[in-house]
This record gives sequence, structure tokens and C-alpha cells, in this order.
Amino acid sequence: MKPLVTVIVLCYRNFRYVYQALNSVFAQDYPNIELIVSDDGSANFPEQKLRKYIEQHKSDRITSWRVNRNETNLGTVKHLNVVAKMAKGDYFMSLSADDMIDHPQVVSTYVQKLSSRPDADILMAQIAMYDERMKQIQYYFVQPHIREILLNRQKTDDLYNELVQHPYLPSVGTFFAHSFFEKYGYFDEQYDLVEDWSLHLKIARQHIPIVYSDFVAVRHRSGGVSHGNSEGTRRVYARYQKDLQRTYQQEIVPYMKQIDPDIRERVRHNHRMDLAWSRWHMKEGKKSIPWVLFYLFSFLDVITLRCLPSIRSRAQGKQWNPLLAGLALRLLSVWLSNVLAGSWASLFVDGSLFLSGISHLLIGAGIAFLILYYIAAFFTVVKGAMQLYF
Repeated sequence: MKPLVTVIVLCYRNFRYVYQALNSVFAQDYPNIELIVSDDGSANFPEQKLRKYIEQHKSDRITSWRVNRNETNLGTVKHLNVVAKMAKGDYFMSLSADDMIDHPQVVSTYVQKLSSRPDADILMAQIAMYDERMKQIQYYFVQPHIREILLNRQKTDDLYNELVQHPYLPSVGTFFAHSFFEKYGYFDEQYDLVEDWSLHLKIARQHIPIVYSDFVAVRHRSGGVSHGNSEGTRRVYARYQKDLQRTYQQEIVPYMKQIDPDIRERVRHNHRMDLAWSRWHMKEGKKSIPWVLFYLFSFLDVITLRCLPSIRSRAQGKQWNPLLAGLALRLLSVWLSNVLAGSWASLFVDGSLFLSGISHLLIGAGIAFLILYYIAAFFTVVKGAMQLYF
């Protein structure tokens, strides 16, 4: 008999597309599949409806199945570990409830490719990123330069040098031999929602071999529906950001010497950019003046790098407008006070004084704006010339 493959469908809160995900599993031509549908503590989990649907629609190739429901929300990492330990298969893959396996030969291809490499316990394939209706491909997840490294340069540090900059490797579409967990352990539970980036960094850093097969395995639906992001977005995103910061501290900072020097500074800078953004947007409650001042003091370099090019871009072509408006108002106020004399003077004296005051404010603001604009323009030119932080 063919080796048993466990396919896990992970659910949380939103079940709009879970039946499409199940249908893509039922369509597989591989003859020995264990199906596990697992929910991470959703209040509205339709367990009985799902059980009935699986019973009625599963093919004979689904040799066993079960539905699991966590009592409370564990987070993605612990949830994955729970179901991975339930899995009885020789091979293991997970699928989000709003994604789909691309075509009926995917599981068969996975088994054939990975079983032919006794030195490897993990296989990755291409992911097609679709719109929410699964009608149009937006892009392919595995980029050409990552594909080239996976196929030809895994024994170098090239993959690690790429992954410290961005999580380029897919989590869906990854196929594990059960021996992977025996050798390297399960997903790291010091993380909450982001199980893949820390794992991929470890794999790349230790040169653990990855089999890459260049075919589309999974269709990923945009929108984050599988994570329940339509509700509690701020809270979920705060947990996500904490995982990213922890991954940087645990999986990148201690290994900086392994990163190429020109990439090292870029990574540090990008981390500070992300940290500044997340602290500002995830601040709970009112942003008090002391908190804002402390934030500006802490991230002055980041704010400068981010804001000055934006100021230059937004102000270009408009930088002289405040000054010209102030000068025009000044001329008007002089005309009102000097040209319209005699019996009309009393009618215009208050207006001319008011316009004169406004014109002085505009002239001062215009001069300050011009100074800021040309500082921003100079900074942008220097930044571009030096190729900083690209």
C-alpha cells in the first residue's frame, strides 16, 4: 500500500470557503489520505455540518478522517502542533480553510518527489496567489531569485541572507516527511501566529536540505479570511507583530556574523522601520504628548528616512505656493490701504490690516516650507546617490 499522507485543513472563525478546500482534497488521485479538519476555538464552528459534508462527499481515497475542535484559541503555532501530533501519516501537509489544492495530482507529485530524495524531509512547491473569488492569479509566491537558490545554491548562505530580509518561503504548499519532526522537533511554541519564518530561518541557517519542485501546488486566497482577520484585526495584528519582533531577536540578531555585511545594515534598518511603524499604530489608548515626544526621540532616524522623501514628493510643484500667496495678499493689503483713500478708507482699514497680518503669516510659513522642501530634496538626492537601505 502507498504511504499514508495526512492532509490537515485548519479553520478559525470564517467557514465561507472551507467546503471548496475540502473538495480540493477529495479530488486528489492519491489513494491513501488521512483528512483532519481542525478548528482553533471558533464560537461558530459548524462541526456537525462539516461531519455530514465529509461523510457524503469524500472519495474512497480518503481512507480515514476526523474533525478536531480546540476548546480555546491556541494560536496558529500551537494549533499546528496539536494536529501534527494527531497525524498518523508518513507525510504531512496543511491547508488553510480558504485555500485550495491546485489540481488532483498534487499529493501524488509530492510523495513521488520527496520519496526520491532520502536525504531530505521537506518539500516546497509554488503557490499561486489569487484574488478572493479565486478567479484571477495576482502573482506567484516563490520569486525567481529564491527559486534559483532552492534549485542550485542551498549549501551556501544565500538563502539565509535572503530570508533575513523577508519571509520568502511558503508555509502552505510545504510537504513534510514525519521524520522531519523526529529530527528537528515541532513548530516553536515561543511564537503565537507566525510558525513559518522562524522555521525557515533555522532551515536556511543550518543548510537543512529542501526539495523544491517547480509546479503550482496550492491556490492561496487573498484577504486573510482563514485567520479571522475580519474581526479583531487590531488584536490579531498586534500578536503578529510581536512574533515578527521575537523572530528577529531570536533567529537573526545572534547570527548577524553569518549575514553578508552589506545586507546586515539593511536588515537592522528594516527592523527599526517595522518596529517604529508597529509601535505607533498598535499603541493602545490616547497618544499623549510625552509619549509622542519619547517616540519621536526614539525613532528620529526612521522618521527622517521615511518622512523627508514623502514631503519632497508631495510638495514638488507646490513648494512656492504659500510664499506666493502671502506676497499676493501683502500686495492686496497695501493696495487697500494706499490706493483706496478718502471716504472709502474707513471701510477698508480693518480689512487691510487683517490681510496684512495673514500675509505675514503666509510669507513666514512659505519660507519655512521652502526650507523644509529643499532639505527634503537634498536628502532624497543624497539617499538615492548612496543607495541607502534599498
